Amino acid sequence: MSDDERPNFRGRLSKLESKQQQTLILCKEISAKLDLVLMNQGTLNRNLLPHGKKINKPPNMPSIPLSSIQEFRDFEDFLSNNENFSAMVFYISGYLCKDEEKSARKLLAKLLSNELASQFTYHGATGNRSFKDTHLGEVFESALLTSFKNDLSDAKDAAGKWFRNAPWRKPSDGASESKRASNKGLQR
Repeated sequence: MSDDERPNFRGRLSKLESKQQQTLILCKEISAKLDLVLMNQGTLNRNLLPHGKKINKPPNMPSIPLSSIQEFRDFEDFLSNNENFSAMVFYISGYLCKDEEKSARKLLAKLLSNELASQFTYHGATGNRSFKDTHLGEVFESALLTSFKNDLSDAKDAAGKWFRNAPWRKPSDGASESKRASNKGLQR
């Protein structure tokens, strides 16, 4: 390649890289818009064709309820994919009932074991992990918003109580006694 052709080649290469970058940006914008259209289409289908509602478990979804921090971390990785996130919202919204507080408790019990829940608080107070700031917390709130069109204050209050009481509920892993029962035995 001669010295005269090199600057021309670099200029064309630079223009090509610029076009490639613009195309990448446009593809990302289109992908984001398509995700929104697909979520809206799913909502419309569920509302217009209620007889067509069926709860399908998202593909490759880890089993729930989650019972360890490692399972929780793996599930967070699973939910970092937008398709998995949307599928999970739709999946767990099938467990909602007409009462906001009862729905919140029901969803949380479906998602987390009592042992794992005792390591969280809804807002992250008292040195525990914050549930609402996780992907699973976002899925929880998003699922509730599919049926309850308000600020979810009742559901959030119920969630806070549910997390606070987790150590005192009967263990979900088949263990014989709760923390409260074992504490009563110490007081005798």
